[in-house]
Amino acid sequence: MFFSRMGRIRIRPHRGKEKLFTLLLSTIMIPFAVVLVPRYITIADLKMANHLSGIIVTGLKA
Repeated sequence: MFFSRMGRIRIRPHRGKEKLFTLLLSTIMIPFAVVLVPRYITIADLKMANHLSGIIVTGLKA
C-alpha cells in the first residue's frame, strides 16, 4: 500500500510545476557580474576595498 501511494505521487502531475521550473532556471541564469557589482559597491562604501576584511565580509554576506 505504501509503494502504491508513492507511485501515485510520482505519476500525478503537479500544479505549478512549470512556474517552479521557470523560477529555478531564472535564478541559475543570473550572471555573476550582476551579483558582484553591488557587493563591490557595498565594500567600497565601507572603505574595505583594499583590505583583507573586505574579502571576509564578502564571504560572510554570501
